[in-house]
Amino acid sequence: MAAQGKLFPGADCATVVARIPNAILDLRQILIEHTLMPYYLRFYPKERKEEILSLLLKGKNVAMTSKELCSPDGTEGLKFCTQCYDEDVKQFGEPFWHREHQIPLMPICFRHRCRLKKLEISFSRLSEVFLPLSSVSHDDPEPGDSAPWVEPLAEMLRGFLELPFEITPPTEYSNLKYALLDQGYGIRKIQKKESIDVKKIINAAAVFYGKAITDQYLSKLSHGVLQRLLTWKLTSPERYALLAVLLGLNPNAVFGEETKNTDVLLEQLCKFKKSGVAYSKKWLSREMGISPSQLDSLVRKYGIEPFWKQCGRAEKKRTQCIRIMLTPSEMERVKEAARKHGNGQLAVFARMVLLTQIEGDIHIKVEELS
Repeated sequence: MAAQGKLFPGADCATVVARIPNAILDLRQILIEHTLMPYYLRFYPKERKEEILSLLLKGKNVAMTSKELCSPDGTEGLKFCTQCYDEDVKQFGEPFWHREHQIPLMPICFRHRCRLKKLEISFSRLSEVFLPLSSVSHDDPEPGDSAPWVEPLAEMLRGFLELPFEITPPTEYSNLKYALLDQGYGIRKIQKKESIDVKKIINAAAVFYGKAITDQYLSKLSHGVLQRLLTWKLTSPERYALLAVLLGLNPNAVFGEETKNTDVLLEQLCKFKKSGVAYSKKWLSREMGISPSQLDSLVRKYGIEPFWKQCGRAEKKRTQCIRIMLTPSEMERVKEAARKHGNGQLAVFARMVLLTQIEGDIHIKVEELS
């Protein structure tokens, strides 16, 4: 970590390195491998990232805005892992503050999976005091939180910090958006650009992360802010990390090759079409949670022939019939199966069962009729 109470390095790094004779590490290596600079610049455009690095290498300060300083409990301070502390003393004779532990949102030491301890102090006061870690005593390590998001979040933040410095989000697409749509966070509308339901995200985050984290990082999430997130216009990494972990992604998936998202409504429609049942347009619309006009828009969007209309025209050409005598109990069984598998259309259901039996392509459990 840099001096002067900063989580992001400043001109002081160049000043210190210049005073070290025969330094083993050069300034660029120090900035990338021993400060939080890569973490805070992870979502910056490549050109701006290189520009900031160039200024730091020249010994100039860079103004950073929208940098989160508080942990989810609302406090500031330096954090450390008690097991890392003991290992450092054993190996180096002196414990030191680890950069990855200082990420405000970092919940645990990802090496030892134990909860981090914090020395509460305002970052603005750090330049006024001398706080070597050896001056801080510690007790036994505390176990890590058992919440399901803790370890994935630690790994996500670690990835944001340790991925190669040059890696930035792809500007042409957002795997975060694709994952949101795939996992049911989309608004059920038929349009070229799918919309995301912000309330669904906030509600899911509150259940997954709890109130403290949701209130601090996601409570002000709006449709406009989300659009900026999904087009990589925001630079602070915390909300990206929380959103990615909520969706079950890893750092490589966030920055990796484009993933293909599937349209849930299209999948539903194809499933209904494949069943071979002559559903009514009204029933299909109700089951899919959209209006009949939206159903028309959906088939136009994907070039699907409106199969419910085809079934209606084909029905007029059917002039042959088969008469089957059933007992009252048999009739009730057929009706129940039709209600369950055939939209309650008894004749259509019976015809489908007969034809699929003949064709050997059985979609309905016929044994339920016996």
